[in-house]
Amino acid sequence: MRKRKIILSAGVLLILVAAGILLYRLPAMRRTDAPESKSVYKVLPGDPEWEQLGSVEDKIRACSVDEDILRSLTDEELVQAVLDYPFLIDLFAADDSEVAVQSLRRNSDAFQELLFRENAKEILLEWVRTRKADSERPISAKDEIQRDEVTILLMYTDELKQALTEEDMQTLSGFSSLVAGR
Repeated sequence: MRKRKIILSAGVLLILVAAGILLYRLPAMRRTDAPESKSVYKVLPGDPEWEQLGSVEDKIRACSVDEDILRSLTDEELVQAVLDYPFLIDLFAADDSEVAVQSLRRNSDAFQELLFRENAKEILLEWVRTRKADSERPISAKDEIQRDEVTILLMYTDELKQALTEEDMQTLSGFSSLVAGR
């Protein structure tokens, strides 16, 4: 029993260290997007204005996006807006992925818009299929993180999770390390 507790403690420590590294590195990784991809967010981590915002609540408010802008986005652009959301990294920091997704749902206008679209599950699965088909390109750390983020959104957002079929799970299989063992 003691050995099991030590192993669990070591596992938790490893997860915390990995989350810390991601939190430290992710803003820089997100800011290296191709120049043609314009963020819908006025301020992002790494911008001088970001630190001046102070509190997390102020930063969340600064990440609000006008409804008209969100509605004008293509499905692909909307998924990218969700992936660019600065607090999406919280999906990895939370003990409970469902709680993290609920928080994202409350705070991310882009995620709310995605879920408002009737075909949200298909939008995300199409994003998966496109990346899965693009096997020529090596998978970067950023790609791996985004694959896991989309997988978490599909598997822990109530209405998306309930709509997942066996075929959808096959699509996710081998796409994300989170589904590899299923």
